[in-house]
Amino acid sequence: MVMPPFAVEVCMDRYGKRSRYNLADTCVVCMTLDELFGFGGQESRERLWHAMSHRKQMYGESAGSSRLRSAIARLYEGASADQVLVMNGALSANALVMTTLLRPGDRVISFHPSFQELFEYPRCSAPRWVCCHCGRRTDSFPTRKSSEAS
Repeated sequence: MVMPPFAVEVCMDRYGKRSRYNLADTCVVCMTLDELFGFGGQESRERLWHAMSHRKQMYGESAGSSRLRSAIARLYEGASADQVLVMNGALSANALVMTTLLRPGDRVISFHPSFQELFEYPRCSAPRWVCCHCGRRTDSFPTRKSSEAS
Protein backbone atom coordinates (compact mmCIF):
# COMPACT_ATOMS: atom_id res chain seq x y z
CA MET A 1 0.00 0.00 0.00
CA VAL A 2 1.41 3.38 -1.00
CA MET A 3 -0.14 6.32 0.81
CA PRO A 4 0.44 9.93 -0.22
CA PRO A 5 2.04 12.32 2.27
CA PHE A 6 -0.42 13.76 4.79
CA ALA A 7 -0.98 17.35 3.69
CA VAL A 8 -1.46 18.67 7.24
CA GLU A 9 1.83 17.18 8.40
CA VAL A 10 3.70 18.47 5.34
CA CYS A 11 2.31 21.96 5.95
CA MET A 12 3.11 21.86 9.68
CA ASP A 13 6.65 20.64 9.00
CA ARG A 14 7.16 23.40 6.46
CA TYR A 15 5.57 26.36 8.27
CA GLY A 16 4.78 25.40 11.87
CA LYS A 17 8.15 26.22 13.41
CA ARG A 18 8.43 29.56 11.60
CA SER A 19 5.02 30.91 12.57
CA ARG A 20 4.87 33.61 15.22
CA TYR A 21 1.41 32.46 16.34
CA ASN A 22 0.53 28.88 15.48
CA LEU A 23 -3.25 28.65 15.73
CA ALA A 24 -3.64 25.56 13.57
CA ASP A 25 -1.38 22.94 15.12
CA THR A 26 -2.64 19.41 15.50
CA CYS A 27 -1.25 18.84 19.00
CA VAL A 28 -0.64 20.49 22.35
CA VAL A 29 2.09 23.06 22.89
CA CYS A 30 5.46 21.41 23.39
CA MET A 31 7.38 22.24 26.53
CA THR A 32 10.75 21.61 28.05
CA LEU A 33 11.25 19.28 31.01
CA ASP A 34 12.05 22.38 33.07
CA GLU A 35 8.65 23.88 32.19
CA LEU A 36 6.87 20.59 32.87
CA PHE A 37 8.59 20.08 36.23
CA GLY A 38 7.84 23.70 37.19
CA PHE A 39 4.09 23.17 37.52
CA GLY A 40 4.30 21.82 41.06
CA GLY A 41 6.81 24.17 42.66
CA GLN A 42 10.40 23.58 43.73
CA GLU A 43 9.78 20.50 45.89
CA SER A 44 7.82 18.79 43.12
CA ARG A 45 10.48 19.76 40.57
CA GLU A 46 13.19 18.13 42.68
CA ARG A 47 11.14 14.95 43.22
CA LEU A 48 10.37 14.63 39.52
CA TRP A 49 13.96 15.32 38.51
CA HIS A 50 15.22 12.72 40.97
CA ALA A 51 12.71 10.15 39.70
CA MET A 52 13.49 10.83 36.02
CA SER A 53 17.26 11.03 36.37
CA HIS A 54 17.46 7.68 38.17
CA ARG A 55 15.11 5.77 35.86
CA LYS A 56 16.53 3.88 32.89
CA GLN A 57 15.05 5.09 29.63
CA MET A 58 13.77 2.10 27.69
CA TYR A 59 11.15 1.09 25.17
CA GLY A 60 8.54 0.24 27.79
CA GLU A 61 5.57 -2.10 27.73
CA SER A 62 4.21 -2.78 24.23
CA ALA A 63 0.57 -2.23 25.29
CA GLY A 64 1.46 0.92 27.24
CA SER A 65 2.26 1.49 30.89
CA SER A 66 0.40 -0.96 33.12
CA ARG A 67 -0.06 1.82 35.71
CA LEU A 68 -1.61 4.09 33.09
CA ARG A 69 -3.79 1.31 31.64
CA SER A 70 -5.03 0.44 35.16
CA ALA A 71 -5.85 4.09 35.85
CA ILE A 72 -7.76 4.36 32.56
CA ALA A 73 -9.63 1.10 33.23
CA ARG A 74 -10.80 2.41 36.62
CA LEU A 75 -12.69 5.14 34.76
CA TYR A 76 -14.97 2.51 33.19
CA GLU A 77 -17.19 0.15 35.13
CA GLY A 78 -16.20 -3.47 34.61
CA ALA A 79 -13.08 -2.67 32.57
CA SER A 80 -9.66 -4.15 33.26
CA ALA A 81 -6.18 -2.95 32.32
CA ASP A 82 -5.95 -5.86 29.87
CA GLN A 83 -8.78 -4.27 27.86
CA VAL A 84 -6.92 -0.96 27.47
CA LEU A 85 -4.33 -0.27 24.78
CA VAL A 86 -2.44 3.02 25.02
CA MET A 87 -1.41 4.53 21.69
CA ASN A 88 0.96 7.40 20.95
CA GLY A 89 -1.74 9.42 19.22
CA ALA A 90 -4.97 9.40 17.26
CA LEU A 91 -3.22 8.73 13.95
CA SER A 92 -1.77 5.45 15.26
CA ALA A 93 -5.03 4.52 16.97
CA ASN A 94 -7.08 5.14 13.81
CA ALA A 95 -4.63 3.11 11.70
CA LEU A 96 -4.77 0.24 14.21
CA VAL A 97 -8.58 0.24 14.20
CA MET A 98 -8.74 0.27 10.40
CA THR A 99 -6.07 -2.45 10.09
CA THR A 100 -7.96 -4.58 12.61
CA LEU A 101 -11.44 -4.11 11.13
CA LEU A 102 -10.93 -3.89 7.35
CA ARG A 103 -11.02 -7.15 5.41
CA PRO A 104 -10.63 -7.86 1.67
CA GLY A 105 -13.86 -7.08 -0.14
CA ASP A 106 -15.20 -4.73 2.55
CA ARG A 107 -17.00 -1.63 1.32
CA VAL A 108 -15.73 1.48 3.07
CA ILE A 109 -17.50 4.83 2.98
CA SER A 110 -15.36 7.82 3.96
CA PHE A 111 -16.75 11.26 4.61
CA HIS A 112 -14.95 14.26 3.20
CA PRO A 113 -13.74 16.74 4.27
CA SER A 114 -12.19 14.99 7.23
CA PHE A 115 -8.77 14.13 8.55
CA GLN A 116 -6.79 12.92 5.56
CA GLU A 117 -5.97 9.55 7.13
CA LEU A 118 -9.68 8.74 7.46
CA PHE A 119 -10.12 8.67 3.70
CA GLU A 120 -6.58 7.91 2.44
CA TYR A 121 -6.10 4.75 4.49
CA PRO A 122 -9.34 3.12 3.27
CA ARG A 123 -8.75 4.43 -0.27
CA CYS A 124 -5.36 2.69 -0.36
CA SER A 125 -6.40 -0.51 1.38
CA ALA A 126 -10.05 -1.22 0.53
CA PRO A 127 -10.93 -2.23 -3.04
CA ARG A 128 -14.52 -1.01 -2.57
CA TRP A 129 -13.90 2.50 -1.25
CA VAL A 130 -16.50 5.25 -1.69
CA CYS A 131 -15.94 8.88 -0.75
CA CYS A 132 -18.99 10.84 0.36
CA HIS A 133 -18.32 14.56 -0.19
CA CYS A 134 -20.14 16.58 2.46
CA GLY A 135 -18.95 20.11 1.97
CA ARG A 136 -17.46 22.58 -0.39
CA ARG A 137 -14.69 21.35 -2.64
CA THR A 138 -11.20 22.65 -1.94
CA ASP A 139 -7.93 22.27 -3.78
CA SER A 140 -6.24 20.88 -0.67
CA PHE A 141 -8.11 17.56 -0.68
CA PRO A 142 -8.59 14.81 -3.25
CA THR A 143 -11.84 15.05 -5.18
CA ARG A 144 -12.25 11.43 -6.28
CA LYS A 145 -15.84 10.31 -6.01
CA SER A 146 -15.17 6.61 -5.79
CA SER A 147 -12.48 4.04 -6.37
CA GLU A 148 -14.92 1.58 -7.88
CA ALA A 149 -16.49 1.82 -11.30
CA SER A 150 -19.98 3.27 -11.41
